[in-house]
Amino acid sequence: LLQKAMSLSRQAFAAEEEIDGEIYVGGTLNILEQPEFSNNIEKMKAIFKAFEEKSNLIRILDRCIEGKGLSILIGAESEVEEMQDCSIVAHTYMYKNQAVGTLGILGPRRMEYPRIIAIVDYIAKAVSRILTGN
Repeated sequence: LLQKAMSLSRQAFAAEEEIDGEIYVGGTLNILEQPEFSNNIEKMKAIFKAFEEKSNLIRILDRCIEGKGLSILIGAESEVEEMQDCSIVAHTYMYKNQAVGTLGILGPRRMEYPRIIAIVDYIAKAVSRILTGN
């Protein structure tokens, strides 16, 4: 998971054009491997619909960036009805003491929070260090 997250972050920063207010979503098919979603086609459709409407995800991540640091949204806390069976662990990354973006992992509500929090925290801090040149 850590390798995949680092690969995704490298791809996101390798883009030549500046991304402002956009979102990169990767690994969405991994949600199909989760038993609470794979056995319920209607839940899967709703979640993929939420992924397609990236404005919902941007709104969620914008809320996280305002809080600066780590954010955990469980179920209905995301305020997106289709994602009420999911949780999001997100962390802002910084450039010169200013939050410039948010990265996160979306998964089932039963995810391993301590492990996911550690991964997201580590990657956000690594991205911040890379951006600031430390």
